[in-house]
Amino acid sequence: MKLTEPFTKTGEFFIEGEGYRGSFSYDPFKGLFLILKDLPFKYDHQGFSILTGIVDGEPYSCTLLNLFPQESMFSGNRDGLTRTSTFSVEAVLGDKQITDEKELVFNKIRFAYSNFREWLNKPTVFATLNYDDEKDDSILLKKFPDITGSLNDSFDFEIEIRNTGSYGNTTGDFDISLEQYVTFGLVSKDGKLFPIGEYLKMNKIIKNFFMFLQGRYVVEESIFCHKEKEEPFPDDILPLILFSRRFKQAKKLGVGEKFSYQYNPFIFERILQNWVKKYEEMPDFFDKFFENCIKENLSPINKFENLYQSLMFYYNYNFEKTRMSDEDYTSFFNNLLNKLEGNEKEFVERFRVQGNNISARMQLGKIFEQLEYLKDKKNREPYVNDVVDVRNRIQHATENIGRDLLQDSSNMAHNLNSFTSSLILYEIEYEK
Repeated sequence: MKLTEPFTKTGEFFIEGEGYRGSFSYDPFKGLFLILKDLPFKYDHQGFSILTGIVDGEPYSCTLLNLFPQESMFSGNRDGLTRTSTFSVEAVLGDKQITDEKELVFNKIRFAYSNFREWLNKPTVFATLNYDDEKDDSILLKKFPDITGSLNDSFDFEIEIRNTGSYGNTTGDFDISLEQYVTFGLVSKDGKLFPIGEYLKMNKIIKNFFMFLQGRYVVEESIFCHKEKEEPFPDDILPLILFSRRFKQAKKLGVGEKFSYQYNPFIFERILQNWVKKYEEMPDFFDKFFENCIKENLSPINKFENLYQSLMFYYNYNFEKTRMSDEDYTSFFNNLLNKLEGNEKEFVERFRVQGNNISARMQLGKIFEQLEYLKDKKNREPYVNDVVDVRNRIQHATENIGRDLLQDSSNMAHNLNSFTSSLILYEIEYEK
């Protein structure tokens, strides 16, 4: 199944042992949908975590993962009605029918990311041209050992660099076609079996790491799930396809990479470990930041709001919150009011809501004070004031948002993206 072009495939799909005719409908920007005919009403609006099927009558089978109901429709004429039920599909596991979620456990999953070969920058093909007629041109294939390391207490990683090739002599000329592929493998420690969901969750974190450093959108070109077995039985290796929406097309790494670096396996392991640790500690902070990276059609105001909320998540994770509980604050404020009279009481009452909150200026000031070039208050305060000013203008804007606010939101989103990127580098202890 190629994910660059839309397709439709028919098949039979099984729910509780009963087969139902249906079809896959795939759109590169919307995802994969399963449409089933005449599904019993008891399954209406019901999702499925696992479902098996046979597609296009092929001898191989497939397992569908995480199906969510979308809509049910009736169509037909006087001779009868047909009911169709549509489900979104998150992933398809090929070459095997699995009916029990407990079987969806693996020792290792390999991901071939777009751009990863360029990022690693380890060519394996070297051509030597000889101009002596008595000598043939030669090609040397260099073999790299696997690169291994540790991610956290549950997973190691393994980078494999391999070559595939085809050789032909059908036209009288001997042609060789070689292609290098590089995969990033998540390997369980001590051969422990983990559910597929744990691998996919870690995959998102790792994929965002490469996307952040490259400044390029990264997709999984192929995924292989491994379940190692004891000899003499071979390992199970099942292909997996994810059908999440593709907001951007994969791009090759070009001259505009976000950071300049020379690959170093020791630095790579340390930075990647820090990235995983911080991502797991502050998932909301990272997820809001990457929402802008993935959704390219967001308005300038939405981009600014995502980054602003990302920073507020960061503050909540990293700084002590001095806000009282609602119960304690109400008691405190009522005691204060009982000591006041007349106009004083009315004046102080105005600040009941704001009094227990830490201002956005104070929060942003604490966040950006960590960065070397904003430690000086004279540099930091004007920038913080500009961020708060744009936020206030957005919150109080009417339905007719002016051109100036859109432009200011766009400029501030660009700046906030740079500062948030700096915060991430600071957190993962990237080289200064």
